[in-house]
Amino acid sequence: MKWFANQGVACVFSVASLSALVGWTGIAPTASAQPQVLTVTPAADNTILLNNLAPAFDLSNGKGPIFAGRTAIRADLVQRGLVRFDLSQIPPGSTIVSASVTMYMVRGGSGASNPTVGLYRLLASWGEGESESSGGSGANSLPGDANWHKRFYPDIPWTNEGGDFDATVSSSRGVSRTAGYNTWASTGRMVSDVTGWVNSPATNFGWLIRNNESTRGSARQFVSRESTSVETRPSLRVEYVPCIAPVLSGGASVATCPGGTASFSVTATGAGPYTFAWRKGAGAVTPGPGVSISTSADGMTSTLAFASVGPGDAGRGVDGYSCVVSGPCGPVTSGPFDLLICPADFNCDGSVDFFDYNDFVRCFEGLECAPGKSPDFDEDGTSDFFDYDAFVRAFETPC
Repeated sequence: MKWFANQGVACVFSVASLSALVGWTGIAPTASAQPQVLTVTPAADNTILLNNLAPAFDLSNGKGPIFAGRTAIRADLVQRGLVRFDLSQIPPGSTIVSASVTMYMVRGGSGASNPTVGLYRLLASWGEGESESSGGSGANSLPGDANWHKRFYPDIPWTNEGGDFDATVSSSRGVSRTAGYNTWASTGRMVSDVTGWVNSPATNFGWLIRNNESTRGSARQFVSRESTSVETRPSLRVEYVPCIAPVLSGGASVATCPGGTASFSVTATGAGPYTFAWRKGAGAVTPGPGVSISTSADGMTSTLAFASVGPGDAGRGVDGYSCVVSGPCGPVTSGPFDLLICPADFNCDGSVDFFDYNDFVRCFEGLECAPGKSPDFDEDGTSDFFDYDAFVRAFETPC
């Protein structure tokens, strides 16, 4: 038995009659991941507006600043911002330590001195079109824009007008009328939002920015991603510990005699739980007569065992055995492992040598045959010269 270890996964290969175990390499990356920080600007942003005097208007501000709150003039508009960040640089399964959003507030209305502005997790996708207005009244929606009524103008509506979002705020803070940077601090819900988006990117719809909508003049204008001043663009800062998947390379060859026993075991260490799926070539391996798959009590080790290896069990190269180990960082495949059958290993001691030749000759001459062995090497029903010739050919041929 030989033990091989690497970062995250260790493999053990054992065979009752082992001829060779070669070519396996365990590559060990850093033993423990260090916290990292990612800061990104939005992949998309927009402002959706409700005109209380003309509610049917489709107003957006895809390429302009982000607004949130309620205006004091111009048809008494209610504004909500939308913002989404690309998190594809963070490996799925990573541990999110903190997440905070920073935006630069340009100007504020006179109706509220320090209104609470909240970030709410959006529940549906939305678009940013070419609509643009430098002021808070918005512009007519253009194809692909989100507005108060539509996620994607002109055809795809929100389920709930004003945006589909989780009613529980993810993070909030007061925003004064003084121009400057405002940071929405990390909270448990912010961490939960980002964790979910990292692990399921298809659910990353970003946040809706909602201000006090009952007080006239509460509106706040924020710099958007289109700003020529890069440093003032909205940003999301994420501190995370990367999920490092097990890395395995190489292969192993196992040789046994016909009817010998063999087993492959894969042990996963690290942040489980893990699932194991054994394969032979492109097909799944399932338990059956003489073939068993077992998992340890702690769920970290899987063993594929053969009670009596037959011709159909042999596999080499792409037709050999592998185990797909799936965990928080995704699947990793170990192998392929070769399972070879060596008929000339007559005494099943794990090697083909003079002792096999001697044992076959003694059995052929009727002096002594090991249990389960027969001089009828070619299995044609008779013991004759052809059996002797077949054994010599097998003895001289590598497994």
